[in-house]
Amino acid sequence: MPKDIFAKILEHQFEKSKGIKKEIKKGDGILANIFSFEDTNSLVNLALTSKPIKNLVETKEAPVLQLFVHDRVISKAPFFKDETRKSLNEVKKFGGGLTNDMFKFKSPSHNDYFMARRAGKGTDQVIDRKDECGNIPIMAEVGVGAEVVYADPKTGNQIMRFHENLGTLSPGDIIAHPHFLKEAVDIVKKLNEHPKLLKGEFKVFDRCRKAIAKISEAKKVLPENYQRCQKEIAKIEELMNTFDDVKKVPCHNDANPYNFLKLTTGKLKLIDGEYAGNGDAMAELANFYNELMPAEIALKDSDLVKKLKVLEPQILELYGVTNEFDYQRYVVWKAVGNYWWALWAQQRLVSETEEDKIKVLEKVGQLIYYCEEFINSREYHEAFDALTRIGKRMTLG
Repeated sequence: MPKDIFAKILEHQFEKSKGIKKEIKKGDGILANIFSFEDTNSLVNLALTSKPIKNLVETKEAPVLQLFVHDRVISKAPFFKDETRKSLNEVKKFGGGLTNDMFKFKSPSHNDYFMARRAGKGTDQVIDRKDECGNIPIMAEVGVGAEVVYADPKTGNQIMRFHENLGTLSPGDIIAHPHFLKEAVDIVKKLNEHPKLLKGEFKVFDRCRKAIAKISEAKKVLPENYQRCQKEIAKIEELMNTFDDVKKVPCHNDANPYNFLKLTTGKLKLIDGEYAGNGDAMAELANFYNELMPAEIALKDSDLVKKLKVLEPQILELYGVTNEFDYQRYVVWKAVGNYWWALWAQQRLVSETEEDKIKVLEKVGQLIYYCEEFINSREYHEAFDALTRIGKRMTLG
């Protein structure tokens, strides 16, 4: 049923039945239950069609959000066994990206604030939730990730303590406050140097193939620029296979600035380890730089671009990249990282609802354009050729 018609029916019921209004206000009515099965973006769109529904979803009482967060996430966690729908306080949608919904709430039974994460639909196809859960305690040993009090490997839902913060890091923050760059690189390096390996390996080339297969299954054809990049990525995979003995280390694989919280203590905290897995440290570092200057920034000829480019040699120095082999791998991995995230965004278009697609469309175009631009650059080709020569020398012994 079209949502505008559905909304009109519900609005009619609101006007005709005080009983339903009363039930909804309590947060335990049948309509509140129906709403709780909707994803939050659909709820927002429904709210735009009807004032009563808007009040239901967005008022301070927010019965739908209380029910949504409690029944879909909190009620499954033993840590919150004493919590009920009505006992929850200050429930509100909080941040969240293109993958998950995040909700902040106060737990009276623990007298503290927490974040509930409801994993997005279809994310289990690109994220191994079992590995993610297994990695939580390992990364916590080096201070990476929020304090998770509940994690469900089947659904991907999590609850974690809320860290008081001043927001997430941005490229502008790093330029304005140079100490942030050093601290962020130190955090990434500390994880990479952790002696315990994570659960599973981040096999980026396999992930790319799976993404392409998913797009094909949906009877979608990749644009020509993807296909051009794909040919070059195949060459890179063949080249990297000659260096299969490169040490695999624990990697976050999504250490972008917006996954660093600026804590009120003045420190940074790296969060969101959904894609964590073992891999080449130079791939991790390449991804860190890619995300520091994402496509939407890199494609603009601005002062910000120039300032961010100056940071690249500083990142390499801070991390300790001193030999040619590491440096050339770093450069080539930048191309792979750009391609993977472009594919990631493209496959999200297949699974997203219509209202979410608009968020992804612009990102898709920017990512693949920047990927192809980098693959055609002198920097990339010089690094690829240098790695090829190193590979031949290693093969000859």
